[in-house]
This record gives sequence, C-alpha cells and structure tokens, in this order.
Amino acid sequence: SPAWRHEGEAQSVSFAPDGKYLAAMSEADGGVTVFETATGQAIHRLPAGRPRTIAFAPAGGVLARRMEGGEIELWDARTWKLLRTLEG
Repeated sequence: SPAWRHEGEAQSVSFAPDGKYLAAMSEADGGVTVFETATGQAIHRLPAGRPRTIAFAPAGGVLARRMEGGEIELWDARTWKLLRTLEG
C-alpha cells in the first residue's frame, strides 16, 4: 500500500518522543492511523470513535486519545491494545 495513506483530513497528529511513529486522527471517522516514520507505512489503526485529540506520553509507551465526552483512552504504544479508559 502507498506510504502515508490516510482516510480524510487529519484533525490531530502526534509524533512519538523517539520519532519512530506518527499518529494521525481522521476528521472523517475519528480513527487513528499509526505510521512508522522511517517507511511511511501504516502499522496500526485504532478504531473509529468521537475523539477530540491525541498525544503520545512523554515516555513514549502510551498514546492517549481524549474523546468527545471527556474520557481519555490510554493505548499501549507497543501492542496497540487499550490499556484503560479514564472517565472525564
């Protein structure tokens, strides 16, 4: 697949602190595509939803996604599994 392919416009983007990943949140459906910066290839996509913004934690092990209702989802930046949801 082509490098840096993303659905719709990016509403929010965040680089991992080590520069290895770029996460881009789609304005169209709220899904988050994670790219490997060295290749531009998509390596994972978080499910669609109603997020407002995304950010990698300073230590780099977690990607946070703040949802429209105020809750914050914490995703493991190695396995891309949902770790927990903090209520807003």
